[in-house]
Amino acid sequence: MMQNYTGEFDMWVNRYDNFNNSIERISKKYQWIAYYEILAKLVDKFPDVQYSGLWDDYIRDIDPTLLLLEIDKESKILVPSPLPSHQSNEWVKNTKVFDETKLFLEIDIDNHRYICLSSKFNFEKREKEIPFEDRDSCYFLAMGYFYNKEDSNEIIKDYENNYDRGINIPRAHSIYLYEYYWSEAYKNYKEGYLTESDGNLCPAIYEYFWELDYSVKDRSISFYIPSKEIVDYFSLIQTEEGVWKTKFGETICINSKLLEFDNECLLIKKESLLNFLNTKKLSIGWKIYLEKISLRDRQEWWYNVFYDDGKYNKKIIKNEMSIIRRNF
Repeated sequence: MMQNYTGEFDMWVNRYDNFNNSIERISKKYQWIAYYEILAKLVDKFPDVQYSGLWDDYIRDIDPTLLLLEIDKESKILVPSPLPSHQSNEWVKNTKVFDETKLFLEIDIDNHRYICLSSKFNFEKREKEIPFEDRDSCYFLAMGYFYNKEDSNEIIKDYENNYDRGINIPRAHSIYLYEYYWSEAYKNYKEGYLTESDGNLCPAIYEYFWELDYSVKDRSISFYIPSKEIVDYFSLIQTEEGVWKTKFGETICINSKLLEFDNECLLIKKESLLNFLNTKKLSIGWKIYLEKISLRDRQEWWYNVFYDDGKYNKKIIKNEMSIIRRNF
């Protein structure tokens, strides 16, 4: 029926598949209206449950506080690629990237020294028409956390027992970007989510994640933001996506992903972080996963890093070599 009214317009909309269009069809808009009408009728008839707020239904599909619809293509190098110039088993087997962990945790940008509250680097080199398993790659993921120094042994023990669960960075699916960390939506999420801050660790970051509507090229957007502890201590204001400043206009935190760098780090000025740690009598550490691949050889590390007076002390949880089997 709708094509009688919108068919001529819809014919000129670029189609790629059944899910993605560069412009959402007019008839699709009417489908959304019908969807919400049906949803409203279901809610009216559904048995009563405890109501916390508008975020309960998990269908907040538009974030009105987010002006950024896509992240600009990266054009600046944050850390030089550690990949070998030629494929090499020896490169996989050596410990060079592991030994240089500090390069991925402390970075200079525009004559300012930053420490990474989180780091996610993905370097990859693959020739055209070459199977995925024959690539050269290096993947580095680090999640920062705050802790009391006397708890370091417990932290190591916990990671030894749970490293196979991966590095779980806290994130919510129904909190608007500019609702962190003051809104009822966040408070409700915090009450129902048992984070490591209830134990020995307090995450230094959160991951903002939002699924976007069909009119946007990338169906979702995500990036790291500083934790409540950092935001509250410095009274930070997110003046634009990826930049957090004090009320006096001093930039304290930046997200490299939103500033056109090739990899993502949530960075905090080193001097500011050390001031925070000293005042709060806390230390900073990272859970880290590192993977290197070349010629189907793979080496992986799971480890903790503890910052202590300018030194990055590493504690290996697990290190193993393996061979990547071909997928048929």
